[in-house]
Amino acid sequence: MDYNNLLKELSAKVQKEGLLAKSPIRGAFEMAIVFSALILSLSLVGEINPILNALMMVLVMLRSTYVAHDLVHGQYFSRKLNLKFSLIYGNFILGLSANWWKYAHNVLHHTYSNIASKDEDIQAIGGAFAGRRNWISLFHDNQHILYWFLLPFIITSFLYQSISYCINKKKIIDLIAVASHFLIPAYIWMHSGEALLFLAVMYGVYGFIFGLVIMTNHYGCEVIEDDVAKDITWLDLQTRTSRNVKGGLFIHFIYGGLNTQIEHHIFPKAPRFNLLKIAKITKDFCRENNVTYYETSPFQAYKEVYQELAGNGQGTKERMVASRGLAVNS
Repeated sequence: MDYNNLLKELSAKVQKEGLLAKSPIRGAFEMAIVFSALILSLSLVGEINPILNALMMVLVMLRSTYVAHDLVHGQYFSRKLNLKFSLIYGNFILGLSANWWKYAHNVLHHTYSNIASKDEDIQAIGGAFAGRRNWISLFHDNQHILYWFLLPFIITSFLYQSISYCINKKKIIDLIAVASHFLIPAYIWMHSGEALLFLAVMYGVYGFIFGLVIMTNHYGCEVIEDDVAKDITWLDLQTRTSRNVKGGLFIHFIYGGLNTQIEHHIFPKAPRFNLLKIAKITKDFCRENNVTYYETSPFQAYKEVYQELAGNGQGTKERMVASRGLAVNS
């Protein structure tokens, strides 16, 4: 199968519909809403129930995550402007280095999606959840249960990686912008009588929800070994290693467009706002050309992740193979 020509044909179809053009107006609109919500939430610290306010901050952080993700992929403005705004929505609001994210996510993850030796996402915690028994047996024997309880700490891992990257690469401005994030918890500490509860809910719930979103993207899908990776083409790699989550506009909003993971990986610069339209074109194209295209419900996606962690995830790979031409669409 000539995947390179198929990619050109698919790209031409999407391009013809104008779905790859940047979205500066819609992007700026969402950015304004997110920043306004941040100011509102901070102004209410100490004025309303701390748990309710912390949950408001969770929403701010989630939407800021999706905005920062879009900016780092260059979906809104020029390269320089995207980077400047990503320092606000990534470094300041989230405490995550935009430059680290661009390297680890755009370069290593997107370019080498699920390639065992290069994709940092599947090397997390030394590959602990990628089938490598690098930790004690007690951990691995129970990882299908422990995994879900570790999700709230995902922000801690990202923060550590961000700071380490900035220091090692001498990204001073980036590091200062990451450090500025701590003004947010400091402000909460000074103005809330229940700051510990507030911050625990804010960071913990954010990490858990964000973890639930990103775990469905690739986990349990095919992992490509180096001997196969050297000959695999872009379209084949991205469709074989990605999972879409069904649910229409509601799921698309909750997942920040990451539910259309296949399309996002084929066209990473395509605006999130266009991905559902691109998904319809891509799905039909894959059906017509017998290309792998795997999508499933949120419930089934989490079930597959659980099975993979429990060492019983072969069924997912079999369904993905069967999805060539959409023979299976569970």
